[in-house]
Amino acid sequence: MKYRPEIYAKALAKALAEQPASQTNILKRFVRLLSRSGDLGQSQQVLSSIEKTFTTASGGRMVEVDFAHEPTVKTKQRVSNLLTAKDHVDYRINPNLIAGLRVTIDGCRELDNSFSRKLRQIFN
Repeated sequence: MKYRPEIYAKALAKALAEQPASQTNILKRFVRLLSRSGDLGQSQQVLSSIEKTFTTASGGRMVEVDFAHEPTVKTKQRVSNLLTAKDHVDYRINPNLIAGLRVTIDGCRELDNSFSRKLRQIFN
């Protein structure tokens, strides 16, 4: 990768802030830049970094919620009630949890209420 994803994200955010009226043109040029630099194949990493940059700039947090099984609508609603509208929430299924859920905020704070964690505590 020619540039780190964070560099791309900051450059895009700055360009959009300076010229908000021409967002479509800026985004087209941004995709061409990724293509010319050979980083279009790494677009998922770049998009994740852009998502994080814009979420944190608006005062939100990056939240990952791992469920052991497909959650009910009521369960998702309970989790959503604990977060703000500015937060970016990514729901995932992780069968390794056996049961329960794990919430990670900004990649560093974690609430692990899974059965696998409880088993590890018992046997370690």
